[in-house]
Amino acid sequence: MNSEKATDIIVKYLNNQETKGEIDSLMVWLEESEHQKIFDDLVKVNIASTSNLHSFDKIKVKMHLLNKIKQPEKRKSVFHISNYIKIAAVLVIALGVWFVFQTERNPTLADEVFQPKLEAITLEMEDGSIQQLDLSTETTIKNADGIVVGSSTKNGLVYTNEGQDQKITYNTLKIPFGKKFQLQLSDGTKVFLNAGTTFRFPTAFPIEGDRMVFLKGEGFFDVSKDKNHPFKVSTDAVNVAVLGTKFNINAYENESETNVVLVEGKVALSQDIEMKKASVDLTPGFKGTILKGTNVISTEKVNVKPYIAWMTGTLVFKNAKFEDILKTLERQYNVTIVVKNKALNSEKFNATFLNESIESLLNHLSESYPIKYSIKNNVIYIE
Repeated sequence: MNSEKATDIIVKYLNNQETKGEIDSLMVWLEESEHQKIFDDLVKVNIASTSNLHSFDKIKVKMHLLNKIKQPEKRKSVFHISNYIKIAAVLVIALGVWFVFQTERNPTLADEVFQPKLEAITLEMEDGSIQQLDLSTETTIKNADGIVVGSSTKNGLVYTNEGQDQKITYNTLKIPFGKKFQLQLSDGTKVFLNAGTTFRFPTAFPIEGDRMVFLKGEGFFDVSKDKNHPFKVSTDAVNVAVLGTKFNINAYENESETNVVLVEGKVALSQDIEMKKASVDLTPGFKGTILKGTNVISTEKVNVKPYIAWMTGTLVFKNAKFEDILKTLERQYNVTIVVKNKALNSEKFNATFLNESIESLLNHLSESYPIKYSIKNNVIYIE
């Protein structure tokens, strides 16, 4: 689709004349980075003219877009709602206006402000002792034999390859809700762990055999190449074996599926920790999925960017159920959310949020869809 066609669709959208297919085409066109500047210019010209604005007022533009979504006739189906939320989010981003303004107050909201719970990242040693990590100061990490195997810095944990002739000892990192963490393993492999994740790993990998680690939650792996020592990640649902590559694993216990998305290199997926049973290979740009309680690994080609956006503080939801969105929000913000209107759970949304506060995010959802929320005793209630 060229810029002329994009212009036609933008004008149709602002005049309630677009079709579902045209909106879908526009969203595909926007996935190409070189189209963002073209789109920005088109929006600035067309939205100003179709809104009868004498000057380009970003606040009025934002309200114009959100009011269009609120029109009853736009809610004919869940899919239709989702696409309008998505296109509105993209338009607002392109205009440099992010969803809501801090000076705006929603009269349906309680005056109480959410205060995130502060929990420490902990490191459990092989002997069961637990150390809270203070990233403001550098601390040495020792194994069970008292040998220094790494250090804690403001950038995370860094392990050395010392002690490889010693008995293999494991450390366990626990990342609480609301936080993320980085570490470098003794072989040089870099791991970025998401909120609510538990990661068990050896302080130093053995001279003989595989490099084995264990994950519950979500992590991005940039594996150091070593053809003689395959790197394996074990989760409750699937095991991943690689030599050197970059990939993301989402394996939260309260999710219905486990996903592995390959960014670079090649990985093999299997439900057998020894990788002796049938396995499924992934190539870059593909996702492997296994549903909880099944033994079938499906694959599909995907855009990997939304799956690794969490590392930069971005939350991307594509055709996501409201109940699944809330699980993510509870982890990312360390908050308890109670939904009183259970019918909302099956509704689907498309949206992108970049380093937003939980209040700002919920304000956007409440402006795009008829929901109300309140904060009481640090619990968020959604009606």
